[in-house]
Amino acid sequence: NIEVLRSFGVQNFDACFVCVNKNFQACLEITDQLKELGAKRVYSKADRDLEAKFLMRCGADFIIYPERDAAERIAVRESSDRIFDFIGLSEGCAICEIDAPDEWVGHSVAEVGLRSRHGLNLIAARRGERLHPVLDPAYVFVKDEHVLVLGSLEDIRKATRE
Repeated sequence: NIEVLRSFGVQNFDACFVCVNKNFQACLEITDQLKELGAKRVYSKADRDLEAKFLMRCGADFIIYPERDAAERIAVRESSDRIFDFIGLSEGCAICEIDAPDEWVGHSVAEVGLRSRHGLNLIAARRGERLHPVLDPAYVFVKDEHVLVLGSLEDIRKATRE
């Protein structure tokens, strides 16, 4: 009901999220009504690309694919004993939390050739629950730490197999 949405004052929100499950017609209507009421940004949930196309036509600014994204994240994690987390950024590009390979331990980022040899960029190192941002090529990898790297999924997989 558009009056209910109007009563929320959606035009004052930075973003609105449309995540109605199993009722695509309702998603379309709510997305359209939010834009009609002046919502600045509308994120709408889709299950398929065809749904996304119609939601964009109704005014959605961004499309969310929660089931697909979760399935991809789990599939990548389960595909390797050395990949502990995965965030897909774009086609083929990702941030992964990986086990620092034994060959890296005791060597710096520069010595390992993380960027030049592996095509990866180091973002952070995790020891226990603490995450430490790493921007220094002199950083030395230590045993039993996880590292967050940015790169192509193919390059990340290669680095974890060596």
